Amino acid sequence: MLSLLLTGCAFEGRLPGMPPAQEETEDSEAAGFDIDPVFGWELPKGTPHIAVDRTGYLLGQEKIAMAENCEPGDHFFVVDEKDQSAVWSGKLESSQSGMVYGDFTEFDTPGRYCIWSEKVGSSYPFEIGEDVYQELRKEAQEKAEIDVSDEDRACYDILCIIVCEETGIAHAGDDEEDPLLDRAMETVRKWIGRTEGTPYMSAALSGMSVLCYGRDNELSGNCFHTARAIENAYRLSHPEDREGAFLMSAALYRAGGLMSDRTRAEAFLTSGTEPDFSDLSVYLGSAFYLLTKRKVNTGVCETIMRRLTEETSATTQNDRRSPYMAGENGKDDREMLASAMRTAFVNYAITNHEYRTSLQNYVHFFLGRNSEKAERIPEKYPIEWYLLLMACTQEEVAAITEN
Repeated sequence: MLSLLLTGCAFEGRLPGMPPAQEETEDSEAAGFDIDPVFGWELPKGTPHIAVDRTGYLLGQEKIAMAENCEPGDHFFVVDEKDQSAVWSGKLESSQSGMVYGDFTEFDTPGRYCIWSEKVGSSYPFEIGEDVYQELRKEAQEKAEIDVSDEDRACYDILCIIVCEETGIAHAGDDEEDPLLDRAMETVRKWIGRTEGTPYMSAALSGMSVLCYGRDNELSGNCFHTARAIENAYRLSHPEDREGAFLMSAALYRAGGLMSDRTRAEAFLTSGTEPDFSDLSVYLGSAFYLLTKRKVNTGVCETIMRRLTEETSATTQNDRRSPYMAGENGKDDREMLASAMRTAFVNYAITNHEYRTSLQNYVHFFLGRNSEKAERIPEKYPIEWYLLLMACTQEEVAAITEN
């Protein structure tokens, strides 16, 4: 790798962006620096032109900084925050979106650093370490709330919790306490005995019936019976909603094992009309079908996984083409979180480096690698934010806990 060999560099008193005083500059195959440049400066007022994850990067994972007003081939430095010495150097590259970025994945030493470029100065500081998101996860777990002000939103939050409980995302590295599941149980207790509701409510109750079994068997049974009552009423009043009926049937079969539910669910998937897997009811119904421990049609499972893989790969490729490698243009934060959660589920079912990298890029985006260079941690801590942090770090956290 080409490094920049600097001799006679003295940066004291110089702000980022000012050209360094130097006698000679040349490319070299050297692995390091003959003389480390000393960066004696502080961040200037205003927004940096280099975007990084301001919390940091996990050891062994991809580390990328996005640079504005730079050109491919320009040198950039990883600078130790403590003594302001350059510890690694690379050359900027052009991304698929046309933005310029610096890839410093190869540098994997724990510590606190900045990215510095002669043209535009410094990024905000960040950390490289084993579990840099630990405090964020704890905070999000404590503050994440089910949005009970909107019934449809509450159902969606609970469905997200159910899927992630089943895939194991929400348990990676955690202790036995499960505050999110406790909050979901508290919410569904208020729905027990209802006879009218949406497919999302029926599915949420079916899922909670499974999760509560062995923990609160009375609640488990009540959830299932209420889910069935809502399903019966909804089918009569909305016979045209095939997607909603599929979601309820798949969730009820997983919870109760009734063959008629399985038959209806599989009929939807094999009717000859290609299901729209971008539809939330189809996606969640497919998730419940895949997650059931009861007998299922392996051919149907293969079709679901193929379609989910196709959709997720297309999403991650679009993400990679986005300016900051996360989310499509025009998506708001909530839409981006929802997209990330779909990727998280598929990544658990089909472990894929591309999907893991995409999840990490979403976290980097929300933590400062964006056009504002600012942390965009959701103010009300939606469920997806906590679950995204868990999905991004599940393998690393599990390994740390095991060791």
